[in-house]
Amino acid sequence: MLKDIRQIRLPLLLLILYSAITYLVFHTFCPLVIAFGYSCPACGLTRAGISLLHGNFRLAITYNAMIFIWIPYLLWILVFRYLLGKPVLYYKIITIFTGVSTFFYYLFRIISGTLIKAGYPGLFQIFSLYISNSRK
Repeated sequence: MLKDIRQIRLPLLLLILYSAITYLVFHTFCPLVIAFGYSCPACGLTRAGISLLHGNFRLAITYNAMIFIWIPYLLWILVFRYLLGKPVLYYKIITIFTGVSTFFYYLFRIISGTLIKAGYPGLFQIFSLYISNSRK
């Protein structure tokens, strides 16, 4: 595990720096929310995971029901990679399934109107409002 962390130390450091700066400036670190003001497919996964840790399954489903796909996915990777020390079986197939499932669930949330609103207009919308107001 330490070997993996050493291999990705620069991207990990940049991610931590990006997260800290964007959270201080925009109160979020999601690039989709910052740019467009819309929640991303993974929006709510952290809150859903915390809700599960507290035993609140209904709230977890409300935040993002895909947590029930992501937790087994992550556990599968952790068990094979770090406990068994073996290559992760079916890694590509399971990763594609998890990503595609998350995307289609995101589309379902958009269509059904159950997607949690970001609460931020997004830089592109702010910029377009600025341009339209400056032309008046």
